[in-house]
Amino acid sequence: MRQNQRAYLALLEDSLRRLAKSYPAPLLNYYNTGYLKLAEIPTPILRAFPKSFDFQSTLNQRELREFWFFSWHESEIFEVLSLALYFFEKEMSQYTLKDWHWLKKLVNKVDNWAHSDGLSKIYAHLYQQGKEQLETTYEEWNNSKNPWQRRQSLVGMLYYSNLRKKNVPPFFIFKRRIMALLMDDHFYVRKGLGWTLREMYNIYPEETYRLLLKIAKKLPAEGWQAASEKLSVKDKKRLIQVRRS
Repeated sequence: MRQNQRAYLALLEDSLRRLAKSYPAPLLNYYNTGYLKLAEIPTPILRAFPKSFDFQSTLNQRELREFWFFSWHESEIFEVLSLALYFFEKEMSQYTLKDWHWLKKLVNKVDNWAHSDGLSKIYAHLYQQGKEQLETTYEEWNNSKNPWQRRQSLVGMLYYSNLRKKNVPPFFIFKRRIMALLMDDHFYVRKGLGWTLREMYNIYPEETYRLLLKIAKKLPAEGWQAASEKLSVKDKKRLIQVRRS
């Protein structure tokens, strides 16, 4: 099977390179990734790309999952990793806590915010199913040397709060993780702080606002815009006064 996976991956990468010739090359490294970004392929085109890939019809669902897991770990092409995430996202409703043992390994390959956010959507779905079972991993990520694990310990709890209708973490867990990373030195962890505070506010508005007042002077600039996005003009003005005082 591994030999077939390598052959399929080589075919996939070659097909992607041919597709990329129809689109402009990236002018900037917008995602700040170390992986090879082939072209500015529109997301709908990239998402639809696997449908034209004949080998998929020869594999069952389990074999497809194994192929995309293999491709995620073996490829160094940005678009291949994106395609793998699209597959995992499409399968997401089928995942249970039994899948956590392999899903949690995906974060180790992340080096950019786009793939990180794609994983957060999947992780938050699993976290909602059984946060008690995943807490050990999230706590380890919160204290990890890997910044993308630290980011997942925040963003991977909710992703978007409107997708989490039940079984959301209690406020104290959010607060503990926020405080642990408040002085983090990584740009995208600091961005994740702001994102998480914004989504917390949608669920725990009073508690989150009190927390924002407490940390207003320390909240990094990269997280400020998102964190204050949902506030009323009056509350935001008060927060600005505290930050400036």
